[in-house]
Amino acid sequence: MQASVGMALLQVTMPFPAVVVLAWEIGISSKTLFIGWMVFTAYLLTSGLVLAMLDRRRLKRLDLEKFLARWKIVREQSESASAKSPAAEAPAANRAKIAHLLKEPFVTDFKFACEYCGQHIQCSEDYAGQQINCPACRKLIQVPAISKQRT
Repeated sequence: MQASVGMALLQVTMPFPAVVVLAWEIGISSKTLFIGWMVFTAYLLTSGLVLAMLDRRRLKRLDLEKFLARWKIVREQSESASAKSPAAEAPAANRAKIAHLLKEPFVTDFKFACEYCGQHIQCSEDYAGQQINCPACRKLIQVPAISKQRT
């Protein structure tokens, strides 16, 4: 038999002497034992991949269930708040509650550039018209006011 590169480095011919002894003890040829070992290895790899795929599907389903449960709570709170008094809560307060419950920020941020260094800055609408320090050049800049027509 031809020796592989690893076998040539170890100066061992194929099959390993232990494989020959094991095959002799079982009563089969070393080639049959080798084929059986390859089939067993392929079975282990395939089953591992199938289990990983099933686990990934299970986790995705759990994430969806968590999202739907959170969305149900938000919907119920929104409906109960509108049933109590529709004009009691401002739309911005509702947006803040929903964003907090879903743990996902709504599009209340806007982007602008520093007038000194051109650094792109993203901040909340709450900072509109205020002065902040640029994170890049550290100069004091005025956050632009929000226009009424946003795209």
